[in-house]
Amino acid sequence: MDLGKRVLVALIAIPVSVVIIFWGELPFAVLMMITFGIASWEFANLFRTGGYQAPGFLVAAGTVLFMLARAIGAFEDDAALIPVLLLIFMAYSLYTYTQGRKLAASDFMVAVTGLMYVGYMGSYFIRIRQLPDGAWWVLATLFAVMLADSGAYFVGSFLGKRKLAKNLSPNKTWEGYFGGVLFATGLMPLWIMLFRWLGLPADSSLDLMAGLWLGLLLGTLTVFGDFGVSIMKRQFDVKDTGTILPGHGGMLDRVDSWIWAAPLGYFLITLFLL
Repeated sequence: MDLGKRVLVALIAIPVSVVIIFWGELPFAVLMMITFGIASWEFANLFRTGGYQAPGFLVAAGTVLFMLARAIGAFEDDAALIPVLLLIFMAYSLYTYTQGRKLAASDFMVAVTGLMYVGYMGSYFIRIRQLPDGAWWVLATLFAVMLADSGAYFVGSFLGKRKLAKNLSPNKTWEGYFGGVLFATGLMPLWIMLFRWLGLPADSSLDLMAGLWLGLLLGTLTVFGDFGVSIMKRQFDVKDTGTILPGHGGMLDRVDSWIWAAPLGYFLITLFLL
């Protein structure tokens, strides 16, 4: 039942997302605002199950502001936006403390973590979309993560024996992990060839070698996004971060690997591939 729902959601979400990615920078920014805004709200809500009361509405609003600021270019280096948002979070926490909330300081730290971990990290997708051939770079970044996830699932299902992190994610194995890395590294150049057939400019910096390096880096490291959210769910004994995506759980469950893919992909692209 869950597998059928997962496939149905994917069949709808993937083509719609691809259309929005190529539609333009602003529509893509709106998509990211919605996606990571929901994910950051789920982050705060997840900690509520452990007794914390981080203001989910402020965390989500701050995430949307990060996306908006980067989309319109109002802040070149986030030097103004971050302290403004932290000041608002602190003011809210001071207010709740005066109302008798003894864990207001902890709530403040959860809110800041949610803002920076989900909102700030995720907002790097906006930066990627603004690069030359940015729509193709976004697509390549997301495909590298999906290839790593799919490879890990299939190789782990058939060959997995050695647990990667038994107490944290019992279904993940070392065989699956390396299978995911090999899938992402080996198949990304083939996807770049398909991209060229679909319209990627011949002189684009997104060539076969760039695809290989993108697959290798993201296939190797984005597992930390999965593990990061898993730590939180295990601590609070929660299966999913939400129910918004049938068969997938919450939005945060879906984008946990994207959180690391966005900044890692951006810096790899801008420092070494462009």
